[in-house]
Amino acid sequence: MTNSVLAALDLRDQAGANPMEILVPYLKDKQLLLLLDNCEHLLDAAAQLVTEILRTAAGVRLVATGREPLQVSGEQVMPVPPLELPLGDGEEPLGQVRHNEAVMLFVGDLQPDLLECLRLGVDRIVGRRPAVNLQSARGTWAGGTARGPGSVGFSAAPLPEVPELAPRFKVGYQIHPQHCTIEQIREAYRSVDSMGVDTLWVWDHMYPLYGPEDGPHFEAVAILAAMAVETQNARMGALVASVAYRNPEQYAYTMGTIDHLSGGRAILGIGAGWFERDYQEYGYDFGDAPARLRTLAAALPRIRERLSKLTPPPIGRMPIMIGGGGERVTLKLTAQYADMWNTFGPADNYRRKNAILTEWCQKLGRDPRAVERTCSINAEQYEEIEELLEAGAEHLIIRGMQPFPMQPVEELLKLSGR
Repeated sequence: MTNSVLAALDLRDQAGANPMEILVPYLKDKQLLLLLDNCEHLLDAAAQLVTEILRTAAGVRLVATGREPLQVSGEQVMPVPPLELPLGDGEEPLGQVRHNEAVMLFVGDLQPDLLECLRLGVDRIVGRRPAVNLQSARGTWAGGTARGPGSVGFSAAPLPEVPELAPRFKVGYQIHPQHCTIEQIREAYRSVDSMGVDTLWVWDHMYPLYGPEDGPHFEAVAILAAMAVETQNARMGALVASVAYRNPEQYAYTMGTIDHLSGGRAILGIGAGWFERDYQEYGYDFGDAPARLRTLAAALPRIRERLSKLTPPPIGRMPIMIGGGGERVTLKLTAQYADMWNTFGPADNYRRKNAILTEWCQKLGRDPRAVERTCSINAEQYEEIEELLEAGAEHLIIRGMQPFPMQPVEELLKLSGR
C-alpha cells in the first residue's frame, strides 16, 4: 500500500528506497486526505499505513469515508458519510484543497453529493475553502482491485499542475485587547479572518502593556472562545498564555473545548510569563525567571498527557506554540515539546535564536523542520521582512493595535504573495 501512495504522489522514480523516508519529507506541512468508500477489505492495511504516517509526520491529518472507521491508535481521522455511488466515466472536481496543505490520494468518479461531504470535511481540517482544484481519476489499489460501487482507492496518476504559487510565508494577526471596546476586538478578528490570514492570536494579560496603565482590557481565553465561533478560516491561540496562572490540565481541557467550537482550529500557546503586575494584582507568585521556567518545564508534559486523555479528543492534533528566546531552557523546551515557536526580531537576533533551536532539535533527535518558526512584527518592520525570512522565519505575525487598522494586514498579505 505504501508503494501505491508513492505512485499516487508521482514519486515512483524513488521506488526502492524506504517509502517512509520519501513520504515524510514530502508530507511536511501537508495534510493527507485518505478516501475510503466500501473498501473494507483494505482497512487493516490502511490503518497500518496511517499509523506509521501519524507517528513520523506529526502534522498529517486525514479525512476518510468508508463503511467502517480506521482502527488507528491516537486516531486523527475525520470521517465523512459513506455513500453508495455508481462508478461512471469522466471526471468530477474533487473539492478544493489548499496548495502545500493537503495531498489527495484518489480514484473513482465522485458525484456531487459525495463531493459536498468531502468539502465539508476538508473545510474543517484545512480551516478555509482554498483556491486549488484537483481532479479525480480512476484506478485500482495495489494488491487488489477496489470493489463495489463507488470504490475509492489510490491512482497512479500524477497530481495536476498547480495553477498558482504557494505564499512565501504565513500571515498571523495578534489582537492587543487593550484600550478598546469588545465590539472593536470582534470586528477586528472577523475582518482579518475574512481577508485570509492563517492565524489569529491574542495576548494573555490582565492589564495594558502600553498606554494608560489602568485602561480597558479584556481576557484572552474568553476572546478565543468568541473567535472560535465567529470566524471561519484562521487557526487561533494565545501568544502566549502564562503557565503561572493556567493550570496545565485545565488549560488543555479549555483549549480542547475551543478546538471543537472552532471546528479543529485551536493552537495551544504557552510560555513562562513575564509581566509582574499580572501576578501581583491577581495573587500569583511571580518568583524569578528560573522558577517560572521550571514551572513551564513541569507543565508541558502534563499538557501533552491531558490532551491525549480528553473526551472527546481534539478534532485533530492540536499544535503547541511556545513563545520565548531563552537559549538554555526555553529553546530546549521548544525543541522537546513545541510544534510552533515565536520570538522577535531584529533579523540578526532571530537568526541566532533560530540556529540555537535547530541545534537543540538535533541534540534531542528531533527533525528541526517539525517546529514552525514564527516571528512577531509590526508594520514598521516590513522593510526587514526579507532578512527575517532569510534568517528562518516562516510565519510572520503582525501586532494588532487599537484602533485595529486593516491596511497593514492587507499589505502583509500582499507581500506574502497572495
